[in-house]
Amino acid sequence: MGNLGCRQQYFEYELIAFPRLEQLPIADPAQRRPGTVDIWCYRYAADVEADRLPRALAVLSHDELLQHSRFRFARDGDLYLATRILVRATLSRYAAVQPADWHFARSAYGKPSVAGPAIGTSLQFNLSNVHGLVVCVVTTSATSLGIDVEPVMPRADALDIARSHFAPTEVTDLLAQAQDAQDDRFTAYWTLKESLVKALGGGLSLPLSQFAFQLDGGKVSLRVSPGLSLEPANWQFALLGASPRHTVAISAETGGAPLVLRAADFALS
Repeated sequence: MGNLGCRQQYFEYELIAFPRLEQLPIADPAQRRPGTVDIWCYRYAADVEADRLPRALAVLSHDELLQHSRFRFARDGDLYLATRILVRATLSRYAAVQPADWHFARSAYGKPSVAGPAIGTSLQFNLSNVHGLVVCVVTTSATSLGIDVEPVMPRADALDIARSHFAPTEVTDLLAQAQDAQDDRFTAYWTLKESLVKALGGGLSLPLSQFAFQLDGGKVSLRVSPGLSLEPANWQFALLGASPRHTVAISAETGGAPLVLRAADFALS
């Protein structure tokens, strides 16, 4: 089965504590302005219940099928399968390639990229997932792209993690928040940092304390330590809520072009 039926529903993300994100339907993925990043969100529970996920196994590669067979728990296998289906079906909206025909490579630090077939354009993508939710970002107008999704939940070790891994200004800001707001702020910083690390493809080689995000109203900005080879002016960031319980962060190297976000829900048909 090379074809993968899917349906698309448009939706609006809500910026966390910021103004609403304008709805930008992905009616024609080929029509993109500089700085455009498309967000695809797959809440796959309904497809598990309808047995659509197992029926879509045919689009996976041999290696992906082997990986899927190794999961001990069904919920972990479902998450992996939903992730592979989403990226394959989504990329096929941007090129004349069947979902089963994509080939992927990973960097030394695990960043995925398209290895084939040749499509004549630079197609950047990135993925993140938690149980019940997979997000994929795609662009042809940014040179590096990263996304991270995290659940918002109380963490007893949040301050310890922040003091060990965050920049001093981020720790100060976190401590300045009211007790009931610290979980949201910690998740915001952590998710932004993860998205940038994923965009750069450097894994844990990039020290989290050497760059600091600043949240000021509706603006997310970045400051870096002098020795870090990273130009903040070339990057754009977004902090979003994919649900009341999940925070999504996006980092995109746009060369300074404003970030234009377009979002849609994905589901198998």
